[in-house]
Amino acid sequence: MVGPGTLLHRLFRSPLHSLGRLFRHWIHENDAQSAGSWVLSLLTLCLISLLMLWLGDKLNGQGMAVTRYLARMQAPLAAQAYPDDWGKQISVITYDNEFLRHNDYAWPIPYQDHADWLDRLTADPTGRPKALFLDITFGQARDDDGIQDLAQVLCDIQNTRGIPVFLAALADPATGWLSTHPALMQAQQAAQPCLTLVGVTHHPDPIDGVTWSYPLTVHAEQGQIVNGRPASPETPHFQSAALTLAEQVGRIPLGEETHALALVWGKSHMPSRPSAYWQHCSPAKHWPWLAIPNFIRDILGDTPVLLSCPTHDTLSMKQVGELEDEALRTYTKDKYVFVGAMIDGYNDFAQSPVQGRIPGVFVHAMALDNLLTYGKRYKQDAGWAFPPSWGLALICCITVFSVLLARTCLRSAGKRLAERYRTAPGLDRLAARGTAHPWLASTLRLTGRAAGWALRVWVQLIIATAMIILLQHYFRIGSLPVIELIGMTLLAEGFNYLDKLRRYLGTRISQQPAGGRSTPATSTIQKETS
Repeated sequence: MVGPGTLLHRLFRSPLHSLGRLFRHWIHENDAQSAGSWVLSLLTLCLISLLMLWLGDKLNGQGMAVTRYLARMQAPLAAQAYPDDWGKQISVITYDNEFLRHNDYAWPIPYQDHADWLDRLTADPTGRPKALFLDITFGQARDDDGIQDLAQVLCDIQNTRGIPVFLAALADPATGWLSTHPALMQAQQAAQPCLTLVGVTHHPDPIDGVTWSYPLTVHAEQGQIVNGRPASPETPHFQSAALTLAEQVGRIPLGEETHALALVWGKSHMPSRPSAYWQHCSPAKHWPWLAIPNFIRDILGDTPVLLSCPTHDTLSMKQVGELEDEALRTYTKDKYVFVGAMIDGYNDFAQSPVQGRIPGVFVHAMALDNLLTYGKRYKQDAGWAFPPSWGLALICCITVFSVLLARTCLRSAGKRLAERYRTAPGLDRLAARGTAHPWLASTLRLTGRAAGWALRVWVQLIIATAMIILLQHYFRIGSLPVIELIGMTLLAEGFNYLDKLRRYLGTRISQQPAGGRSTPATSTIQKETS
């Protein structure tokens, strides 16, 4: 029987081929009747897991804290496999507390100052961004004549300098369409539009507050917000910032979207010119250390990271005013430039499963990164249903098969290890001492069980991460459905459903040999294999 290390290596190398080879190897070592009962148990457990997922969805079970805990444990590991190619084309510029103190500003800053800083950011003819997205809504008008200057600068940026401008906006409660300041609405509706309004709404998970999904196109239907385009174009709807940038600037035809984007978060990178806020952030740790469960790292004295570095390169707007054109050009030339706010008291923050608390503008940057990286095969935030689609049913079988195969490998390895060292020198004396001192035997048993449980949790975490990475490579699925499926499978194992099913199904198979009658010999064999 192969060990867990070899299993993981083969899974990463070629998932389907390796699973087939491992299963053939298992059949070779076991009799055909036992293999048949194992296959029936697998299919039955898949059915049970799907039924539990469907029932859990009806009972809002997708928000279970255990599922979210497992998902947050594997997210930093999965981030190690996320490609960095498109992320290098995205820059994030933030208004922050350092910027406010340096310029003696109060938030919100005047419209004229917005116009001046955006003009500075795009003034260099040799460092023009590919697109400019302003993640600041101007929906609530105030007595400030500088709004006309801001509208004029935005018109110059898009129509004179050739840089597409995208402005964050919220839905008007009365009409359902995106709306902003009247002066900026006029600029957007002019004969030669100066900007494009985009939606910036993203909802944190109601259980752990993490942003696991990102809406693409939304509309109102029977008083509820629904993902996807409406049946009639006259129905109020709007696109998100990331989708609009990907389609209009990236020229990526994403097709009809019916589900929200399941965000795949990238790993942390130390900024090349960290501002005061990011100066002491922590980049991503190496994957062997991340593979250790959180509670074990806590026991080993690992210091929790207070602030993780962002995925994309970032600057403070204060640095924009201090850098020379040549240095600033590395952040703007042919880049998707995102401008947002990172101000204390300004409630535009989100929770990432990798970086923790981050400014909301990074959510839009990560969503665009996903769309540019995966294209038409971006990951969908699709939930479980019964009966499931063919794709989800196949995912269910592959995931359950992998988890059960790893469980079988661990059990076989444990039995062989026990048999190998049962007669090792010194164990007989230890056994005699355990008989004389019951507390020693109890301590050893508890220690062994705890070590075995910790090893099992660790292997399950690695298996979950491997399955998420592999399934996301072949299928358009997010991490939460896989975590939910693995959680339901482990729950079924926790109640020993698998052993009960194998004993029941194995007994039924052994009672129906080729001649139609059971024999003592077959019953004995089946009892041993059970």
